[in-house]
Amino acid sequence: LGAPIELESMESKAAQLRLYTGAVYLHRGLSYVVKSLDLANGVATVRREDVNFFTEPRDHLRVFIMGRCDRADVGSLSAWSGPMRVTKAVYGFRKKSTVNGKLIEMCELESEMPPFEY
Repeated sequence: LGAPIELESMESKAAQLRLYTGAVYLHRGLSYVVKSLDLANGVATVRREDVNFFTEPRDHLRVFIMGRCDRADVGSLSAWSGPMRVTKAVYGFRKKSTVNGKLIEMCELESEMPPFEY
């Protein structure tokens, strides 16, 4: 099989959304299936495969309102601005057909990814 090679580098947040175990990762028009993701060491192991599906992450998105600062009235509605914290954690993925985009399977990860904040 030869020595491992680096296809690409990316930030940890992007890796969690694109390189979860089981994901199809596209690189230069070729598909790779992710076999493992080691966030601690920043390494994903992939295998080159031609597949008839693509994947989309399933995630929990949480928004925490930390306070209210400014108010703006628009007609009969009021809008507030202020600090917030947003977290996202991938817990599974959808396999969809490359032919018609139809759902093939809903998959769960063995363990949910740690949440990241933005």
